[in-house]
Amino acid sequence: MVLRISGDRGSGKTTLCSELAKILGYFYVYTGGIIREMATKKNMPLEEFYRAMDADPGLERSIDASQEELMLTMPNLIAEGRMAPFQKCAFPCLNVFIAVDRIVGAERQLQRPENRGRSLAEVLRRSDERLKEERIRYQKLYGIIDHLDKTKFDVIVDTTNLTKEAAIQELVISLLKHLASRS
Repeated sequence: MVLRISGDRGSGKTTLCSELAKILGYFYVYTGGIIREMATKKNMPLEEFYRAMDADPGLERSIDASQEELMLTMPNLIAEGRMAPFQKCAFPCLNVFIAVDRIVGAERQLQRPENRGRSLAEVLRRSDERLKEERIRYQKLYGIIDHLDKTKFDVIVDTTNLTKEAAIQELVISLLKHLASRS
């Protein structure tokens, strides 16, 4: 099974995916991590790297293609990323959306190193700007109108009022319920 995971900023996707990969013994690939690593290697702030991706669509396509290649060759995989639920997959897969209240998500984002020293209002503004940019970029690159359309997902977990441990538990229970309903 391939789990293709996307969701709101600050919802805990990366933390949940990392923990779930350990529980399941799955390989985990994270588009955001690849992007952050590339930005660091180029000594660029994350926002600047996103602008570079806007200017060079081939850069983003190559990142997405490498993730898609894994979904075509690796059956026990958690693929986290905005485009993961829309990519080709050679194995049974589930699309999972991790949701969070916008303010709570921004408060969590304030804990990230790249956001230290920023205000909540600034993180909210930047998050809103990135969402708008993503919608434009994904429509231009892939013809996808709304990459966060919850109707495209099999399982939705809202982490707004959950601890990390409770969110993992909720995610596992939701996945098991969904799999049981399919059989």
